[in-house]
Formats: sequence, structure tokens, C-alpha cells
Amino acid sequence: MKRSIFTFLILAFFTATYGQETTITIPEINKADYLKKSKHQKRAAWILLGTGSLATLLATIEVNPDYGESTNRPFLFIGGLVMIGASVHLFIASGRNKKRAMSLSFKNENIQQILNSSIVNRNIPSLNLKLNL
Repeated sequence: MKRSIFTFLILAFFTATYGQETTITIPEINKADYLKKSKHQKRAAWILLGTGSLATLLATIEVNPDYGESTNRPFLFIGGLVMIGASVHLFIASGRNKKRAMSLSFKNENIQQILNSSIVNRNIPSLNLKLNL
């Protein structure tokens, strides 16, 4: 009997821990987040561009034949070109995030409301999003 109660308690414990409902919260992204993301992407793009350029440059430099053949030159060259290509995509993404940050703004909008049977203009803070088509 003790064994079946212990088994039941273990089973109930695992069911309760794996059966919990989790709420998914979507973080709000504001202007500062987009600017920060753009800054980090641009920094990573410059690092990739510099490293890729250095790798391709080192792969194309002819080494003194007295030191022997280096077998990693093709890998350096291809890796450098891949890094340069990846940096282009990061530059594009950085520019896109910067445009998104600049298109988000807070502005006070005038809205007409009825107050005591009369129409009153009130300023209401609102979030503006510009879409360039």
C-alpha cells in the first residue's frame, strides 16, 4: 500500500510540474531597442568585414618558398569571402532597424470627445508608425 501511494504521489508531482500553463509574453519593442539592435548589428558587420578582408589578404599574399607550402590558403580565402558576404547582410539589417527606429515616435493627437453634452478637443498620447511604401 505504501508503495502504491508513493508511486501515485510521484506521478502526481510529475504531472503537476509538466502540466503547468505557461503564459507567453511578447516583449514590447520600442525606439531605443531598435537603435540598440542596429548599433550592435553595425558593429558586428564592421568586425566581420575587417576580419574577412584580412583573411583574404593573408590568403593572397605569396609566402617565401623557403618556409614551405601553406595548405590552409584556400580555406582562409573562402572563409574571408564568406565573412565579407555575411557583413553585407548585417549592414542591410542594421539600416532596416535604424529606419524602423526612426519611424516610431510618440505624438500627442487631438481627438474630439463628448464631455457634458459638448464636444471638447483633448490631447491623447499615441504611438505613431510611419510606413514608407
